[in-house]
Amino acid sequence: MRFWKRIVLVLLALVAVCLLLNAIPIHDKLVVGYTTNNKETRTLADYHEAEITYHRHPRSVVAMASDSSNNRQCDMGSCFDYSRCEDGFKVYVYPQVEEANLSPIYQQVLRAIRNSKYYTAIPEEACILVPSLDTLDRDKLSKDFVKDLPQKVAQLDHWNHGTNHLIFNLYSGTWPDYVENIDFDTGHAILAKASLSTSSYRPGFDVSLPLFPRSHPDRIGQPGAIEMYKHTFPLKRPYLTAFKGKRYTFGKGGEVRNSLYHLNNNRDVVLLTTCRHGNDWTKHQDNRCKGDNELYDKYDYKQLLINSSYCLVPRGRRLGSFRFIEALQSSCIPVSMSNGYVLPFSEVIDWSKASINVDERQLLQVVHMLRNLPEDQLLLMRLQTQFLWDAYFSSVESIVLTTLEIIRQRIQPHLSNSLTAWNTYPGGLLTRPEFSTSLADFPFFSNPIERLSNQGFTAVIEITGPPASTSLVKLIKTLSQTTRLKKIVLLSNGHHIEAVQLPNVHTPIVIEGRSRIIGSPSSYSWPLAQLITDGILSLSDDMILHSEEAEFGFDVWQHHPDRVVGFVSHTHHWDTYNGRWYYSTTVDNQYSVILTKPAFFHKYYMYMFDNMMPRSAKEMIAQTGHCEELGMNFLISSVTKKAPLKLINKHQKPVASGLVNQWQACINAFTSIFGIMPLRHSMLRVDPSLFKDNVSILRKQYRKLEIL
Repeated sequence: MRFWKRIVLVLLALVAVCLLLNAIPIHDKLVVGYTTNNKETRTLADYHEAEITYHRHPRSVVAMASDSSNNRQCDMGSCFDYSRCEDGFKVYVYPQVEEANLSPIYQQVLRAIRNSKYYTAIPEEACILVPSLDTLDRDKLSKDFVKDLPQKVAQLDHWNHGTNHLIFNLYSGTWPDYVENIDFDTGHAILAKASLSTSSYRPGFDVSLPLFPRSHPDRIGQPGAIEMYKHTFPLKRPYLTAFKGKRYTFGKGGEVRNSLYHLNNNRDVVLLTTCRHGNDWTKHQDNRCKGDNELYDKYDYKQLLINSSYCLVPRGRRLGSFRFIEALQSSCIPVSMSNGYVLPFSEVIDWSKASINVDERQLLQVVHMLRNLPEDQLLLMRLQTQFLWDAYFSSVESIVLTTLEIIRQRIQPHLSNSLTAWNTYPGGLLTRPEFSTSLADFPFFSNPIERLSNQGFTAVIEITGPPASTSLVKLIKTLSQTTRLKKIVLLSNGHHIEAVQLPNVHTPIVIEGRSRIIGSPSSYSWPLAQLITDGILSLSDDMILHSEEAEFGFDVWQHHPDRVVGFVSHTHHWDTYNGRWYYSTTVDNQYSVILTKPAFFHKYYMYMFDNMMPRSAKEMIAQTGHCEELGMNFLISSVTKKAPLKLINKHQKPVASGLVNQWQACINAFTSIFGIMPLRHSMLRVDPSLFKDNVSILRKQYRKLEIL
């Protein structure tokens, strides 16, 4: 009898194991358990190799018979008409129908497109068309849900079964299943969608968006935590990992959130959940809710984020979560636990440098994994979160422009950025492939000093007085004494200059007849075709600059090619009494502006001024005729997040009060246009070695600078 009892027990155990295995979702890939040895040092790459994502979850992905937008056969070759894009990449936004109510967030999306350089008001010349029908929220229980959307979309003049159309969506599905169905046939349209799963994502066709809240900033978002709180160090924050959010006791929700309490130790692992959501949450509360809610209320969410090294981002009702970009902003490395989730902009962003993906079924191992990650990569990943936040996620505008740029690169692959450009500061939106496809041609990346030195520099001289004046002739002769001057470009500004009027020097001189006309923004452009070097020395013809000053300035600029390096400094400060920015030309130890005449800067900033400067800023410059130098400082500082560099204290001279008043008006106008005050203060002044030291003049490289 005992023998048969044992047989029965063994059979029952086998049946239980089979039932347990059947309860585990079947995935397209096998999951391999990952263990670590405390005596071994695991690299981050080891953990990424251990990541396993699955493609289909039978309990969460429901067949979408009514939504043919997820046609797996659609790609850029079969569902896109390239002939519409032969004249360039232009984006058209349909006129808003009077009865169509647009949510504030979708209005921001459309505004970002209209304000972009890609916008066109002519549908026939558009490569991409965007409906003015609010498709962002397809949750039927939402106040922003648009009824009868299928009929309205089908009536669009240029719909053509969705070909070359772009559909934006943040929320799909509704309670209780929250499937990805957006409840209308998108046809051949490109879908830019949050919470995309690998089962519905069409690589190279759709775009995975971040899930962002309705309160997300329109144009300029808050800076990241490192910029806001100067919160880079200590390397290890008080909390190893943290989470604070809802858990779901009814309806569909992430099982991970319901299991987080197993890992919470209220010391360096703080994982808090609350049952309070919905109007009738008390009807569905379990025996943990009271204690969870009390602990939940003891911690401030933002303080948890900025004091944690890693932030858990488990899925909730949908695959995406607001916490992903909230963690990025807080320089807290997101740990995504959402199987099958396509990370935002993963087509161009290398998320292995800024986030960690963990299979949901490895929840109980995640703390051990985080404790064993190498510390030397922690700071690098934290800095990368700040770059990604600032470049692509800080505002609705940056998210929309990133989406458009990804699509443009598919259509114009010969003008596409490398993944290095996308994942290195300042990012793919500011590193324009139309300027160059070689990173060495930009000021932001590591340029060997020898390359810049061998190139030399080009002097661009603006004519402000009589042509071929004595001061201009003297300036040309002086500059030509330096061997690293490769070319002189004269901006004649309507003045007629004959070559015979210019001095006979060994340096080539080119006369550019372009005129700067007050009130004409298009006339304020640079002769890029004439510039043969990366380094530019910008001057006006009434300036006196010694050859050694030019040599020294170029030497300094080679080490800082991303900055303005010059001689004349001004500053600014906030005028509390009048509630505006105050511009000061008084010589001070602190400065934030270096006038670009005379100054060295990179040729790429001339391209940015011509092609990427906000339209209203250029109109302001053209209207005043005197704010170009200030506008260039705004542009460069907004890109580099750095202050300019001041050289030896010379060339400072009194400024007419009328000009100061114009600069005063411009600095406040530019701040409004850019949305921020990008100018940075500095107290650094760069002098030559042994400058004014009591040593023999023969020991000094720049011997004449002290007596000029």
